[in-house]
Amino acid sequence: ADVIRQNEAGHREMGFADWVTVAVHEQTGAVAGLTELVLASPPRAFQEDTAVVPAHRGSGLGLWVKADMLCRLRAERPDVTEVMTGNAASNEHMLRINTRLGFRPHRAIGEWQAGVGELVSRLA
Repeated sequence: ADVIRQNEAGHREMGFADWVTVAVHEQTGAVAGLTELVLASPPRAFQEDTAVVPAHRGSGLGLWVKADMLCRLRAERPDVTEVMTGNAASNEHMLRINTRLGFRPHRAIGEWQAGVGELVSRLA
């Protein structure tokens, strides 16, 4: 919750609006899953994090929260006509959800990582 709130504050500072759809487990009141969408520059929106708590995975909840967000977006913001999303190529579950919802590949991005000490030592 804290990370989502920090993201929202940062987006507000940039003039963006966040929409969050949350699924709550009725018996406990705990969040079971969520998805986040950022309205940065209509007609485009950015589908951000979608997450399901491990105890609720495998039930279709990730698909449900993401689909609900898109249906709400269509109904409430007809000026948004394009949604961008992304995820790791290794995340087969989210790839399946995105494909089922109708998303298609747009571009591939590689991210690289190394420790600063290792990078500096290679420069010497």
